Amino acid sequence: MGEYICTICHYVGMPKTAKRGSGKIEKFGWMIFPLGLPYTLWRIVSKIRTCRHCGCPVVPVNSNEGRRLEAMEMAALGPIAPIKPKAPPPPKAEPVKPAPKPEVSNQDPTEW
Repeated sequence: MGEYICTICHYVGMPKTAKRGSGKIEKFGWMIFPLGLPYTLWRIVSKIRTCRHCGCPVVPVNSNEGRRLEAMEMAALGPIAPIKPKAPPPPKAEPVKPAPKPEVSNQDPTEW
């Protein structure tokens, strides 16, 4: 089992398997016994591969559609550049303190 690519979110990796059909219809079919057995057997036999992230259908990466989806994803991303290390933030400046006010004397100027 190789890698698969999602047709919607373009996730590349191993898929998960899911049963086809509906669990509600299966339960309803078991209320009417003759319909429940073949429907349950069909759901058990016919499993599909789905995306681990979004649950949509997947295709093999090495198929024609898989190569097309992979090329679309690469074109959308563009060339991948290496991640540059972040520079450390500049040191925080200390708050500016206001200049001290000159002291005012209570002397009368005529008394000097």
